Amino acid sequence: MKRLARLALAAAILFVAGCGGGGGGGGGGGSSSSTPPPGTVVTTEGISLFSVASKETGLTYPISVWSPSDAATGSPPPVIYVLDADYRFAPLLAVLQQSGVRATMVGVNDLGADRRQVDFLEPGADPYYRFLTQELFPVIESRFRVDPTRRVLSGHSSGGLFCMYSFFKSTPANRPFFAHICADGSYWQQPDLVLAAESAMYAANPSHVLSLTLVMGGDQFGNLAYMDPLYQVILARKYQGLDISEHSYALGHLPMDAPFFNDALPIVFPTKN
Repeated sequence: MKRLARLALAAAILFVAGCGGGGGGGGGGGSSSSTPPPGTVVTTEGISLFSVASKETGLTYPISVWSPSDAATGSPPPVIYVLDADYRFAPLLAVLQQSGVRATMVGVNDLGADRRQVDFLEPGADPYYRFLTQELFPVIESRFRVDPTRRVLSGHSSGGLFCMYSFFKSTPANRPFFAHICADGSYWQQPDLVLAAESAMYAANPSHVLSLTLVMGGDQFGNLAYMDPLYQVILARKYQGLDISEHSYALGHLPMDAPFFNDALPIVFPTKN
């Protein structure tokens, strides 16, 4: 019965959010036309569906939110923001529910293959980052009981590249996420900009103390060859307090995503919360 419920949930989410796919640079064909307009919230199968308009990007993004059953009465749960929710929300939610980790999941749909290559790559990554941190955070934290000190970002492929850009923006005064889960990031797309962003983060953290968690996963049939050198660069910085780990797979670019997320959860949340 639980399996059937999960399949039904996945079908419902994909139907409402719009089918998405990925390959090579990732994928996704989400459309805001199948989600409620801004200000309208629809709840189905325990999932709240609504959309958020961004002044930063000039676009409206479909949002899906699942909260643990005791979110309103227990301690505020951490919140995991999942990019490319079109094709990732349902499988990652199934992993989260089976893991025993108590956390709210927020899915952010992309707006199609072309647009995700704007939002997730520089220079478009900057306004998209501001959309997440300055526009979406207040909406989520006003509607749902979550712990704003325990935000996690999860991205895959081009979204994994954005996930790393987000990590590189971390400074002592600016740490909106306490953990980043970057899955098979397509770092080959902007190698010079990635290294420049890494160097800028190092310069912006003169004490070299970075109390964050960074979990990087790569697939040998995907982007592992581009991920490992970047991992080695960050590791060589010897940040104090940084919990960094690298995970490799041989499953394929898309199939590695959910298993990697499953492996990352106990690292990000080392004890049941």
